[in-house]
Amino acid sequence: MTGGKLRVAVDARPLAEPPNGIRRWLEGILGAMPDAAPDIEWVLLVPHEGIAAPEGLQARVVIVPGSRRSLLRPVWETCRLPGALRRSGADILLSPYGVAPPRCPVPTVSVVHDLTFLRWPQLLPLRYRLYWRWMAWTVSRAAAVVVPSKATGCEVINRLGLPESRISRVPYAADGVFEPAPPGRIDRLQRRFGLPETFVLAVGTLEPRKNLGLLIEAMDRMNADRESPVALVLAGRRGWGDAVADRPWLYHVEGAEDQDLKLLYSEAAVFAMPSLDEGFGLPVLEAMACGAPVVVAQAGALPEIVGAAGLMVPSGDVEGWADALSRVVSEAGTADDMRRKSLERAQDFSWADSARTIAGILRGVKR
Repeated sequence: MTGGKLRVAVDARPLAEPPNGIRRWLEGILGAMPDAAPDIEWVLLVPHEGIAAPEGLQARVVIVPGSRRSLLRPVWETCRLPGALRRSGADILLSPYGVAPPRCPVPTVSVVHDLTFLRWPQLLPLRYRLYWRWMAWTVSRAAAVVVPSKATGCEVINRLGLPESRISRVPYAADGVFEPAPPGRIDRLQRRFGLPETFVLAVGTLEPRKNLGLLIEAMDRMNADRESPVALVLAGRRGWGDAVADRPWLYHVEGAEDQDLKLLYSEAAVFAMPSLDEGFGLPVLEAMACGAPVVVAQAGALPEIVGAAGLMVPSGDVEGWADALSRVVSEAGTADDMRRKSLERAQDFSWADSARTIAGILRGVKR
């Protein structure tokens, strides 16, 4: 402790990455900490200059140079991070990647967002598989482990052998920007991205775990009997794996800012997430916060997050997906009822609540 205050060092490398779930989590948690935990001092350990603390957070930013290549990250975590922690005077390390570094001079609170890399290793490039296996190997050293869902907590217990007593569930939340957009804004989306008025939306990195091939096949079936096909909009950066099949009604949107995503969520006829696995599934919560009807896979944490607000279909059921999407697109009453339920469900998640829980975990960790 420093002057009666707890000093927490954060592995803030996610702030240097393109938008993704881990970066969203870190920005959301840290952004809520000034109100949730004014008694905590923050030290952000970053790999290079130009990375600032989230707005409103008073934090000391310390540069600890390191490579962004996955296979070299353990070198940073093993050789450079311990020394930086000693010099920072930190009491605890908060690790958004989940790594509890060897020879760490302070207790670690590890955040395990999912264990997809253990359940579906074939879906990841080898370099990612090796790094995330390294993370899993280190987690047993953590003083406490944070997971975003019950589903991920069960995976940590069953696959990593950690006791339930060391695991705390702290869900994600949707940032405040995600709320229903004022009506009549579809013209902005049409001007910027050339989108049609009616579309199904999927958001996330284009990679095999998102199961987008099934979604396109379901859209093929849904559109087969339609005079005017419904469009599918994929919003997200290109990742890895097989290229997404092309269709005349398929649109790919890259580089969408949060305000653009807000409009996409708000104007979508339905938001779809057919993933094979999700540790949480933040885009579906953002979509619900904007009032989108949602259809998700019965996989990972998705049923837990959506609850009774949306429709759930097995991740391999093409016909079921086609029927569910067609129903929401075609039945105005069904869509309106789902929009109302989405907004109600999204209110159950708050970064403020999650930050208070994380702060309590940090305070409870002893040397």
